[in-house]
Amino acid sequence: MPETSREIGMRLARHAPAGRPMPLAALVARDPSRFPPIWPDLTTQLFHSGTAALAMALRLALDTLPAGPQRRIAVPAYGCPNLVAAALWAGGTPAYYDLSPDTLAPETETVKALLDTGENVVLHVDAFGADTCPANLDGATSSRLVNDLAQSFAPYSSQWRPRAPYSVLSLGRAKPLSLTFGGVLLAAIDTEPTPSFAGQGPHQTAVPHWQLALRAALYALSLNPGVFGLLARIPALGIGQTRFAPLTDVERLPESWRRTVTAAVTSVRQSLGTFCAQTAAMLRLAQESGARVPRSAALAESRSPLWRVPVVCPTPEAAKMLAAEGAHLGVSRLYGKSLPQIVGMPAEEAAEHWPNAVWIAERLITLPTHGRLGSGEENDLRTMLRHLAA
Repeated sequence: MPETSREIGMRLARHAPAGRPMPLAALVARDPSRFPPIWPDLTTQLFHSGTAALAMALRLALDTLPAGPQRRIAVPAYGCPNLVAAALWAGGTPAYYDLSPDTLAPETETVKALLDTGENVVLHVDAFGADTCPANLDGATSSRLVNDLAQSFAPYSSQWRPRAPYSVLSLGRAKPLSLTFGGVLLAAIDTEPTPSFAGQGPHQTAVPHWQLALRAALYALSLNPGVFGLLARIPALGIGQTRFAPLTDVERLPESWRRTVTAAVTSVRQSLGTFCAQTAAMLRLAQESGARVPRSAALAESRSPLWRVPVVCPTPEAAKMLAAEGAHLGVSRLYGKSLPQIVGMPAEEAAEHWPNAVWIAERLITLPTHGRLGSGEENDLRTMLRHLAA
């Protein structure tokens, strides 16, 4: 039986959230001429949520396929249920693919095979911010690749270049840049026009500036574990819940929001050095404690910050125990189930078709990289991880 909002609130009352406060620059941005374009060689569209931006990206990619019932969207079998919601809104049939436990991503050959069928759009997700999207794919097929940058800091670097025709950022809660809502769709300028671009498109929703300021204040308060637990008792916020819900509408943000987003992105860009150091510190703590860190995350230290450091536990029971004992330190299991299970498939059937995704979901926990742990808390976390590896 699913947890009630009250039970979720009690469970999360000791949990230290992983978010960072909204950049102050987002609240005081007024003159857009102060900021140069963040992604000058890409077209940028702003949406009310990351899921909405992803849904539009998938629809644009589907527009490159012939119309018909066989238009599939390949999605990872471990991830957020919003991936399925976006795929269904876009008009495709979700088809899951398995992941490598060593990278939490598909093998490059898997992506190539999915694209080579000619009937698939492939959704690649950079889990926890690790840069795993394959590069140098064939140009004819890569037009059907969509990269969900999810929790990635990579696009905030001035050196970043997209690996897919369509890339998506989320600006929602618990993201590298959180405005508590919003999403960005980035497309290559040379992308061919499609019916979705040519049509009227989704309507725009105005967001008053006072509402953003109020959201910023509440979000900053929610980073306190006690407040976080209280907010988790409000069902409408969906905190601590991993449930599938269909996407009913896709709304754009007004053009005036570009200055807010640009100012906030500029602020994050200026802090990347600090975020890299915080990631490196947590990676060292995990590795020196003997924890198993997937290779893709271990390699991220020299490339880009991670939103969270993933650790693979030896057993599902060990993952549950560590998440419970380390909740006050920001340890989290996230989903705990594979994506097919979240949308209703029995565990046995999911394990038969996507064994790695089920294995990952049962054993994965994540460590925070926000840099707010004191030395005593770091020692407690180190002790827990050492017991795990013993």
